[in-house]
Amino acid sequence: MQIIIVGGGPAAVAAAESIRVYDRHSRIIIFSAEKILPYRRPLLISKLNNPVPDERFFIHDQHFYDRNNIEIKLNSRVIAIDWPENCIVLSDQTRCSYDSLLLAYGASAKKTAGQLPANVFTLHDSEDVPPVRAMLTKARSATVIGGGILGLETAGSCLQLNKKTTLIERSSEIMHGILDCECGNFLHEQLLARNPDLQIITNCDLTALHESAAGQINCIFASGTTDRMSVENVILALGFQTSPPGWQPPVKNCKLEVDRFMKLKGFENIFAAGDCAFYPQIPSGSYRNAVQMGRIAGANIAGEQEFIRIPPREMRGSFMDFKLYCAGEILSDDLEFAVHIKQGFLRKLYYRNQQLVGCVLLGDVSGSSEFYHAISANWRCI
Repeated sequence: MQIIIVGGGPAAVAAAESIRVYDRHSRIIIFSAEKILPYRRPLLISKLNNPVPDERFFIHDQHFYDRNNIEIKLNSRVIAIDWPENCIVLSDQTRCSYDSLLLAYGASAKKTAGQLPANVFTLHDSEDVPPVRAMLTKARSATVIGGGILGLETAGSCLQLNKKTTLIERSSEIMHGILDCECGNFLHEQLLARNPDLQIITNCDLTALHESAAGQINCIFASGTTDRMSVENVILALGFQTSPPGWQPPVKNCKLEVDRFMKLKGFENIFAAGDCAFYPQIPSGSYRNAVQMGRIAGANIAGEQEFIRIPPREMRGSFMDFKLYCAGEILSDDLEFAVHIKQGFLRKLYYRNQQLVGCVLLGDVSGSSEFYHAISANWRCI
């Protein structure tokens, strides 16, 4: 049997590993558009100002793939799937047949409409790091657009490089949709108090970026305290989008909707996993979820009957020396909570029917493992 995996992220690697647990003989080929081996994307920001050892950055070294008889084809871009004939087409027009196919090509960075001007950057894949790093070595300041975890950690890296940094968020508080208003506002206050070179602007919805004659970047906003701002550079940290490529199989609403076995609906031998796949109960953008989806897909490609069980969501992050942690349910309207604030630290616990279902720890994340264990015991598995 020949198994093809399209994509070079954590879901793809987890699937290949899982297949090999149950099937030592089938041929596995991973086609990755990246030029380097699969890596841990969350560590890209760390590479802006600190060297990251290869053994930490890469998911596995080449020896792992060789030892497990997993072929990995780098810089290989898929441009079509001939699904009636069970084959893919590469950019050099090579055709490669499959018995089972896994789509795990991830997502792309969100951008503003149109061509990005010079000195506007994203930080989504390995090739984005060198130009951003080069820009920051020369710049006096940095502007980061997006107040989620990606934006916060990017802004923190800019501050560590001694750049005056402006963080712009379109919502009324940073970490909107992840933390509730109380926690978001507390985090906002603490970051400003600890970082005099940081400015945070909320309620500013970016609509366009234009390069001025003087080489500055004009940021145009639809709403907020200002409708225009001229800055030295911009790093977009708006999250990701799962816009489908034109070559994916014909699916409803252009979504790669999968069942609980990660099988693509309407197809018997095509699976999907990671951020490109859609399963209603699984939030996108989670490294852990991508790995879990890949593992389940791989097991079922190998003939098993495993279905997805998603653990409580968990997120860790840091901004300079200020750490944050959240887990479980936080934003549901039916929750009760208990909050403790002391000396720049916040701990907020969320309950349903007197059972712990979520937590937020800001500043001091000690006890996170114990809280997560308690939340997991009360978790309603999918």
